[in-house]
Amino acid sequence: NVHEEMPSIGPAESVVVETLVSELKELNDQLQKVQATASAEGGRIRDSAPSNLTGLDKLRQQKTKIKDVEGVNMYNQTEVIQLTTMEKFVVYAEKRTQEAFS
Repeated sequence: NVHEEMPSIGPAESVVVETLVSELKELNDQLQKVQATASAEGGRIRDSAPSNLTGLDKLRQQKTKIKDVEGVNMYNQTEVIQLTTMEKFVVYAEKRTQEAFS
């Protein structure tokens, strides 16, 4: 019985892989829309945020890398060019999506 089903395993495997690739492409398209929204909101937040830091504080905290979380750099919370949580998510998701494509 198993030997009779063996020829159908190859084509079924191709269908599964094609389905996964298709879903990954759709996910990537949705991620691009999320990125546009997150970038617009992040820009709006950064533009409207009052800066009460002194020049020395800004200099001290500029590009202070706190940690690296699975390839995504996390910086000091008071950094002027800080990414929003959603922008960080998009960076992480893009990295993972590209890994899945390769």
